[in-house]
Amino acid sequence: MLDTILHAAEHFMQQQLALQESAVSSPKAVRTLLAYIDITSEYNERYRVYVGCDDALIDLIVELFLGETQSDEATRTDMALETANLVVGSAKVVAEERAGVAFGIGIPHFVGHGPLDVDCDAIRGIESGAYTMIIGIKGM
Repeated sequence: MLDTILHAAEHFMQQQLALQESAVSSPKAVRTLLAYIDITSEYNERYRVYVGCDDALIDLIVELFLGETQSDEATRTDMALETANLVVGSAKVVAEERAGVAFGIGIPHFVGHGPLDVDCDAIRGIESGAYTMIIGIKGM
């Protein structure tokens, strides 16, 4: 599941944000705007997927999607939620197309602005230049 979500996150960074040099790595300690979405597999396995964007990345997303070079915290929070929704929604499509695995996704929830300090089964970082996205997954 994590590999599918990482693939979707890399695709988002490359195709939606035009960041071509992304790499999956062990995450560095970085403050992010953090959101999560609960997913349920067709086998009733439940996971919580965390998606965090560092300040530079969320600012880029706001600028590209909304055309704003300066935004308030509410707008940044909304874009963190939307980014989580786009990444996990894309992972849902990838899982169905590549492996025939279906899962349902819930609505995104905002956690806060800080490091991903939640107990996760796996955490990875995707870095592209000055931009970092953190992906975490936890079985429920």
